[in-house]
Amino acid sequence: MMDCKTRIFSLALIGGLASSAAIFPAFAEDAQAPNLDKVEQKAASDADLVKLSKEAALSMHAVRGARLAIFDGQDDAAGKMIDGALTHMQHAEAQGSKGIAPMDTTQPGAYVPFDLSMNVGADFTVTKQNEHQVEAAQTMAANGNALGAAKLLKASDVSVDLSSALIPADLATDQLKQAKAAYAKGDLQAANMALKDVEESVVFQNVDYQRIPDPSPRMSANSAAKLVPGES
Repeated sequence: MMDCKTRIFSLALIGGLASSAAIFPAFAEDAQAPNLDKVEQKAASDADLVKLSKEAALSMHAVRGARLAIFDGQDDAAGKMIDGALTHMQHAEAQGSKGIAPMDTTQPGAYVPFDLSMNVGADFTVTKQNEHQVEAAQTMAANGNALGAAKLLKASDVSVDLSSALIPADLATDQLKQAKAAYAKGDLQAANMALKDVEESVVFQNVDYQRIPDPSPRMSANSAAKLVPGES
């Protein structure tokens, strides 16, 4: 039996972001986030939440790598990852310049989604009756069709939640500029704290995926049935 907060599989471009407090106990001080001018935003629709930014995902992957490099004493690698994270986040900011406004957050910023994850109910278990559907859903997810995967499992009476991770790209860009400046001065603690701020600015929002048209008919929930052995 799986816990309700455990992902049945990751639909992420980079995977979940791990909490860093235990990894970097020496850098436990809070950093002040910069004040930002107001940006034009629109309310996040469910369709917006599944349009993932590859650039933002690559940036967040580099942020995590830079923090680990600092921890391991690999200063040169950390600097290159900070540069890469900033470049990718600037691209993400430009691509989603107006951004979207997630629910349940007062943190300013023009948000872009970069990761999707799927959770199942606490009573979920793989059985002979649903194992093929689960395998088919995993195949659909691996092919980038999160909606079809979720709908297939839902049609198989599996309780499914789809969650989107979003980053305020404009705020993250400023924080990464701070990290780069601190690194250039040799202040790795300040650089790490700025990177930590980037990670902590991520917010999550559930997606009402059943209301979104499947964008990939060839890998829809119906066509996925063809992946199930014994079905035509």
